[in-house]
Amino acid sequence: GPLVLFAGIKDLKLMKTTQSGFEGFYKNEHTTLPERNDRILCGELFCKWSYGEGRDFDFDCVWYMTKIRECILEAFSGPPDCGEYSPSYQKTVNSIQMLILSKVSQVQVIEVILNNTFYNVVDMKNLGLNNDKEVLVPVEAPYGSCACTLGRKKFLEA
Repeated sequence: GPLVLFAGIKDLKLMKTTQSGFEGFYKNEHTTLPERNDRILCGELFCKWSYGEGRDFDFDCVWYMTKIRECILEAFSGPPDCGEYSPSYQKTVNSIQMLILSKVSQVQVIEVILNNTFYNVVDMKNLGLNNDKEVLVPVEAPYGSCACTLGRKKFLEA
C-alpha cells in the first residue's frame, strides 16, 4: 500500500497563568465544578499528525515539527503582548488543531490529547498571611483529559 507518514510531540508541558477560564459548559445535577473566568491552565500535551499518503516523499522537506510546535504555543498562549483568552481547555485543543491545519498544508490529520493539571490555592492563614491566589500547588486529582482528532475532509473521506 501507499506510504503514510506520522510524526508527533510527546509530553510537552504547557502552562498559562492568565486569560484562562472554564465557563459556558453544560450543567446538570451531577455538575460539581463552578464556572470560573480566572484560572491556571496547565497540562501535558501529546500530539500526533499524519502527512497522509506519500509517494516520492521528500523527507528533508517534511520536518515540520518546529512549525507545529510554534503553532501549538501560539494557539495555547496567544500573542506575547496581549495573550489569548481561553474559555476552556477543550476550546484550546481545538484552536491548536485549527491553527496547525491552516498553517501546515502537508498535515492531513492531527490528534491532540491535553491532560489537565489542577491547582489549589495554599491556605496560609495559620502563618498569619493572606494568600490572594499567589501561592498555588498542583494536585494529582481531580484532573481532566481532552482528546480530539481533526482532519481535512478530503483525507477523512478517503
